[in-house]
Amino acid sequence: MILIFSKNDDYTTNEIIKWLILYEKPYLRVHEDEIFDVRIHKRRILLKSDRNEFFIDEIDSVWYRRGGLKFLRLEYKNASINTHIVIFPKNRII
Repeated sequence: MILIFSKNDDYTTNEIIKWLILYEKPYLRVHEDEIFDVRIHKRRILLKSDRNEFFIDEIDSVWYRRGGLKFLRLEYKNASINTHIVIFPKNRII
């Protein structure tokens, strides 16, 4: 599967996806506003967001157009730790 990092309404990415569909190539598009939770399922790493979920070992190649991969992080009781860690709460998309 091809993992595509892209902004939400990126025209070029949309055109590439049309070609991938035409050639029946499996792909997964990750939008810039998705926040993933890392899980383990049957000894495999699973990344899950509100929009997508996939196992890391299913990815054959990556196309980085724009955007990135953001992860959900825990909030710690120690304030000094939290000042150095970016926190993405489950209910909030930044």
